[in-house]
Amino acid sequence: MEEKQVSSEVLSKKLDVNGNIRMEYDQKGRGIVVGKDFLISAEAGKIVINKGDKNNGWKNVVIPKGKVGIGTSKPGSILEVNSLQSASGMLRIRNSSIETDDKENEISKESSMAFFSSQNATSPWMVGSGVWNQIDKFVIGRSSPKLIIEPNGNVGIGTNSPSKKLHVDGDVKIEGKLTLNEINGKVKVLSSGSAYGMIQVRNSSDTSDEVSIGFFPSNGAEAKDAWVVGVGAWGHTDKFVIGHRGGGINSASPRLVIDSNGCVGIGETSPSGKAKLVIKGSSASFVTNKKHGWVMAKGPGKSNSQVNPYRYSIYVDNDILCNTIRAFSDKRIKTISGVSNSQNDLETLSKIEITDYQHIDVIGKGAEPHKKVIAQQVKTVFPQCVSADIEDFIPSIYTKTEIKEGWIVLAADVNIHDRVKLIFSDGIKEVKVLEKLDGMFKVDTDKEGEVFVYGKEVSDFHTVDYDAISMLNVSATQELLKRLEDLEQEVKNLKNKEQ
Repeated sequence: MEEKQVSSEVLSKKLDVNGNIRMEYDQKGRGIVVGKDFLISAEAGKIVINKGDKNNGWKNVVIPKGKVGIGTSKPGSILEVNSLQSASGMLRIRNSSIETDDKENEISKESSMAFFSSQNATSPWMVGSGVWNQIDKFVIGRSSPKLIIEPNGNVGIGTNSPSKKLHVDGDVKIEGKLTLNEINGKVKVLSSGSAYGMIQVRNSSDTSDEVSIGFFPSNGAEAKDAWVVGVGAWGHTDKFVIGHRGGGINSASPRLVIDSNGCVGIGETSPSGKAKLVIKGSSASFVTNKKHGWVMAKGPGKSNSQVNPYRYSIYVDNDILCNTIRAFSDKRIKTISGVSNSQNDLETLSKIEITDYQHIDVIGKGAEPHKKVIAQQVKTVFPQCVSADIEDFIPSIYTKTEIKEGWIVLAADVNIHDRVKLIFSDGIKEVKVLEKLDGMFKVDTDKEGEVFVYGKEVSDFHTVDYDAISMLNVSATQELLKRLEDLEQEVKNLKNKEQ
């Protein structure tokens, strides 16, 4: 069959061809072959365009009653594509423009689809690549980009240049769950504003006054394991509360409460009217003392046993600075044994040594000189004012060194099962001694590098009751006053005799 060429300059409307067309009848009577790859036929009221090879089979494009099927003879919608190929997309859209010096018809880098609604036929939703000059970016938008996906996977909403995996320029509302997977153990919140907080938590309920956050120790933790922080928890309206929902005698109760007056309660939910800081209760563990007494609902009691305990509400390892200290001293809560023997008190006071010293821990406690007592010396003459019942770390090593695979090359007075305090650049670790060799010991930690070894923990850390020494001094001073008055009376009597 002779090939005919139809110029596009001659026909530019119904048929516009720039190139060669060859048509022949299929040998099997199935239709007209266009070129070597296409077979056009009519089947049961359908126009069928087959692509492939006339000898080896065809893949068809079917147009029945306004529906287009590609790869299927029974399209179920306006356009249905059926293909086994999916590696580079079952349906591809390419921009066929080429490079040109003609600025009016310069190359287009957009490849997109437009979706028109029946309500708005002039402003379609656009989906594709390069829309609105967002080159090599997948864009969804209407009149302007609304969502952008960068080649690196960053998604932008309200921004054309997302800098993170999800970058939203504007407000975000989440009515479901938001799960954040930690990176290096941290979740960061960055904000240029600070008025009323960088993060705001609000309760949208009209009946609840609680606004709180729950902290769970693990992904599978139960609700009873949560620490709760917020306003109004446990029904304490307009109070900031920190509490734990764990089991035990104090389950489902606040641990710390701050009211609108700035009063703080620890174990106390209504601190206003009492003090700025109100503490109710004591530590869960007992701390034993040498001698003590107590008052309970059933009456007073006393004990000289070393195993009977004290329980403390406040423990500090440094000074307390204040104007006045007031102690409960009502005689109605005491069993009074009698007035102290001032002669014995004066003798005891004379044996207490006032010592000049400085702290070994100059970093934590300073290098200033002190003139005070030493607990171990006071214990030998006035034992009732000394306690040796507290667990604490002492600066027994106080050396900077290195640790590798748990080993610290350092000669130190530690034994297996002792605990030592290690100070790293990013925090403090209190670890157990696992092994000990000559000039080195191994501890239970995987941290490595430079470390400051503070010292070991002792279970007999000594403390002094300076109030007791002060009262001893009062009694001894009273004894001196008595003796002074006696001497003055003797002098007066001698003068009277001379006269």
